[in-house]
Amino acid sequence: KQRGQQRVSGCNLRNWWVIPTEGYEGSHFAVMPQALARICILAGSRPGDIVLDPFFGSGTTGQVAENLGRRWIGIELNPDYVALAEERTRQMGMVL
Repeated sequence: KQRGQQRVSGCNLRNWWVIPTEGYEGSHFAVMPQALARICILAGSRPGDIVLDPFFGSGTTGQVAENLGRRWIGIELNPDYVALAEERTRQMGMVL
């Protein structure tokens, strides 16, 4: 492990994480980086689990969860962001 790099697997992450920002073409002002969602989803779930994001926004958590073999539930109050999330995710509706 070199200075400034971090491992996502093997050992616990320490008190600071290096997570670069990333661009997003949609009209959302604060999109979470996929790398941040990935770290949290891997740390707290297993394939097939359901991931809950109560501040779903543009759908980053759902997109990353799908890529990692998880299902997801997203809650978003702003109806303008629903279309953004639908563009980023392809999960079929869940039956509860």
